Amino acid sequence: MFQVTEGISGYTFIKCCSLVFNLGGFWFLKALFFSKIMLWALCYFIKNPTYILLVSISLCLCGVVINQYIPFHDRYYLLHALVLMPAISFGYLMKTRCISKTANIVILSSFVLWLIVYRLFKISIPCISQGSSIIVEDIFSYLLFSFLGTITLLYICSIIKSYRPLELVGRASLVVYMTSNLFVYVIGKVVVLIFPPNTFVGTTVFYIVVLVFSILACLVLNHLIESTKLRFLIGKF
Repeated sequence: MFQVTEGISGYTFIKCCSLVFNLGGFWFLKALFFSKIMLWALCYFIKNPTYILLVSISLCLCGVVINQYIPFHDRYYLLHALVLMPAISFGYLMKTRCISKTANIVILSSFVLWLIVYRLFKISIPCISQGSSIIVEDIFSYLLFSFLGTITLLYICSIIKSYRPLELVGRASLVVYMTSNLFVYVIGKVVVLIFPPNTFVGTTVFYIVVLVFSILACLVLNHLIESTKLRFLIGKF
């Protein structure tokens, strides 16, 4: 994200502000907005959870095919919204489902096993980013890790139950998501002058310090936004 040899330059502020738009989560918020609308429509017109999931998978396939064979300038990330549908729908449906501890352990083990298999055979795991690279051949892998990963994450959360630091970050997740790149860039420019990552110890300290101070900066910003009239920026009135 930043070059460790650069130091602080005169255009750093302008450059790091541009990172909020170029590397930030604006694309995801647009895609999430439209996928939520589609999910609402599916839940309204289709009551059966199985059919909702099947339609979501079909929409995902359509998005991948269009993106691969009929590319166009998708300013509003509608294709991303289609690709996100299985994960969004599955996560929503899982909120009302109860899975036994044994099933959770089996799914967690399967998730880890699949990860090992993919790494051993050097199979790439598809992911969605601003420039989506998922192709038709990746559909199985994408659905596999989306579903297993969702259940695994929910199971881990049920084990942790309540942990105040994570809850604090969770409540500020929107601000953290949107501004973390900016803070990582700026703080990294400063920390690199104090802890240059030239050795293993130096690199470890560098990333830990950048991570901690970036999260703290995001939390402070979130507090300032929520405690002022600016809270409308995060949908709170």
